Amino acid sequence: MIRVTADCPFVDYEMASGIVDFIKQQQVDIVDLGATLPRGLAVEAISYSALQYIDQHGQEPRHREHVTYYAYEYKDQFTRATYQPPKNRLHPELRITLDTEEDYTMLAAVAQHFNDPYIPSSEVIKYLLEHPEIAALNAHVEQKPVI
Repeated sequence: MIRVTADCPFVDYEMASGIVDFIKQQQVDIVDLGATLPRGLAVEAISYSALQYIDQHGQEPRHREHVTYYAYEYKDQFTRATYQPPKNRLHPELRITLDTEEDYTMLAAVAQHFNDPYIPSSEVIKYLLEHPEIAALNAHVEQKPVI
């Protein structure tokens, strides 16, 4: 199973395809990312059996709201493999998600520039790096913690 969230409009479909191939080869419960990506580009791969286990055991509110959080909190209960994202995705300073008005302003500027719903995430990153004034629109936003 692949998990992406609705507040991340520029889904990295290229990396998601690579992760699907990776989890099939590794035959593990969950794929960890071996690097920090921009907030909003992470793609998660988790087995159906792991999701069933989480449903039965993850009863805290944070486990119900964030479907895979239990698997990160209790790592030893799942088999795992680490996927190394492409180097051009390794820009954790960027925020490409929609939680605030500032996020919306930045994302709208990116969407308007490309005017294409299928733009690769690598192109979004490249654009933001080349246009720091656009990336700065939401750079100050701090992610709220999981409680």
